[in-house]
Amino acid sequence: MEMEIWLSCCLLFLSLPLLFSVFLKRKDNLPPGPRGWPIVGNLFQLGSKPHAALASLARTYGPLFSLRLGTQRIIIASSASAAALVLKTHDLIISSRSAPQMCRFDEYLPYSMIWSDCNDSWKQFRATCRSLLFSNKMINGGASLRQQKVADMVGRLRSDEGKEVCISELVFGTIFGMMAASIFSNDAEGATGNTDKMKRVIRSVLELIFEPDVSDYFPAIGRLDVRGLRRKARGYCMEIYDVWEGIIVKRRKERMDGGAKVHQDFLDVLLSRELSDLQIKAHLL
Repeated sequence: MEMEIWLSCCLLFLSLPLLFSVFLKRKDNLPPGPRGWPIVGNLFQLGSKPHAALASLARTYGPLFSLRLGTQRIIIASSASAAALVLKTHDLIISSRSAPQMCRFDEYLPYSMIWSDCNDSWKQFRATCRSLLFSNKMINGGASLRQQKVADMVGRLRSDEGKEVCISELVFGTIFGMMAASIFSNDAEGATGNTDKMKRVIRSVLELIFEPDVSDYFPAIGRLDVRGLRRKARGYCMEIYDVWEGIIVKRRKERMDGGAKVHQDFLDVLLSRELSDLQIKAHLL
């Protein structure tokens, strides 16, 4: 028995170099890039300033290079020409997107405008957005409201002259008002009924998005939600969806009563496509 254990240990020890060589072997069709450590790959090479580290790597390996973050292979395009190849020339081939583990809500993910697969349904919705939501008519129609929001922000700054002002909060509130108007044809107060709560929740969601999650680098453990980020994100999103649910129900009732006002906003476009409430909420966020 002891002999079998000893032989097994010897075989494992002798096979380690082979395992590491296979694990670290680069595929010939990948762009150049630095070799990474076993398991973690190039994670530690990014440091506390990833943008500076990537710029340094681009000077060494060129405008198109590859990294391995955990088990995920990442291709970096760091020049205008390389970005054009990725986003324009070969966009159909590499247009799939990997949703962060934090955003993987099974019932909402297939309908997300940002994270769903690039399938026929998503392409149809993109065409709808391009022709209706982002047309010159729609953009010009909301120009006066955007100008008013900016004027309100400038007026607020003038009224607080000589006082300490948190610019980030002021700008965030202005952008929030513009977005609420685009989605609901209304001011933030009228659309949500609880502006401060919505601002707090949306800010919390944005902060979570930039929070590093080990599950994104090792998707095999994604279901474990090791840091609890997906649970937090789901809680925040449910708060937003609860508010939007009331707005959607009210707008549907207006349309069914036959006296609905034509709002010509994002919500109107989604309702005209006869989507379910779940699909609409997923598209909005």
